[in-house]
Amino acid sequence: MPVVTIADAPTTPIRAQPPTRPSPLRDLWTAVRRGVTGSLTRESIGSFFKTLAWVVPLTFLIWVWAEREQVATENDVPLRVSVRSTDANRIVSLAPGEESILVNLTGPRSYIDMIRRSDNPPIEIVADNNLAPGTYRQGTLRLIRDLAIFRDSGITVSNPRPDALTIRIDELIERDVPVKAPPELDNILDGQPVFTPPTVKVRGPRAVIEAERGRLAAFADLGAFDELRTPGEHKLPEVRLMKSVDDDRVTLSRPAVSAIVRVKQADIEYKIPSMPIYTSWAPGLGNYRVTFMQGPVVPNVTVIGSQPDIEALKKDELTPRPKALLELGREDIKPGESQTKRLRYDLPPGLRVKADDLRREVEFRINDRSEVSE
Repeated sequence: MPVVTIADAPTTPIRAQPPTRPSPLRDLWTAVRRGVTGSLTRESIGSFFKTLAWVVPLTFLIWVWAEREQVATENDVPLRVSVRSTDANRIVSLAPGEESILVNLTGPRSYIDMIRRSDNPPIEIVADNNLAPGTYRQGTLRLIRDLAIFRDSGITVSNPRPDALTIRIDELIERDVPVKAPPELDNILDGQPVFTPPTVKVRGPRAVIEAERGRLAAFADLGAFDELRTPGEHKLPEVRLMKSVDDDRVTLSRPAVSAIVRVKQADIEYKIPSMPIYTSWAPGLGNYRVTFMQGPVVPNVTVIGSQPDIEALKKDELTPRPKALLELGREDIKPGESQTKRLRYDLPPGLRVKADDLRREVEFRINDRSEVSE
């Protein structure tokens, strides 16, 4: 076999290979593959999943935070607003219907979502203490754009509707007012209750207090007590007070008083078998005469009063004696025509006619006296 020396071997020129372009992703994958294939043990797999257990939630939270911090714009966001004064001797309020506004908001999504929540308290506007008492129309944007809730959150406010708010500023004043029983209890109370204290202070805007001068009072809520169902004297240690003015800006100096009340004997009913009807003519109608179709009496009239008064009525000891009145005017003069009309009743003090009988009518006919045979 011939021996081939190096010098005799055919020579082929060797070309230089271009350098491989580095790739970070490829290097990372290679390292991970070598690491996994080279050290795939139970311990390494456990460590890997433990790392995932906190890396994945953290990554998600970072993504959510970044998403919520994105600048967004929301149009027509409803907001509730209120106004207050830092002067304790003043009271300020918005005109009715202006407690809710619409605005456009631009800023971090998370803060916009927080501001627009429906359960948030009203956004508070502070009135200028340098303004004299009166009514002012002020631009909405100027009033709210620099409030801390927007400024500290990086929120820009624009296009408020309405574009102006009406702010009412008034001086707070106090007046002493009497404590009274509600008028609807007059029928069951025997005289005025004794209240302790007998007066309280009412506090509110000067305009409201002065407009109600002479009518201001604090009414005791006596109707809530079962004691008023039992005749006699009762001591009530704590009776809630109610304002006579239906205005949230008006307050009372105390919520309750004590009272001593006297309740009348319970009223009872009595049916008068027959009550005479008397005619009352308007002036100048003396030439006419009334004929009652069922006779000049009203049968079975039910009256209501205390037991002593009803007993006295039965014994005919009360004056004046009960009677019914038919009051006639010129508009009732329709000679020969049958008519009906409601009666009025004249009763002794302490008695009243039952509501059903108050609505009863009597049938009658009017004639000229010269046409009526005696």
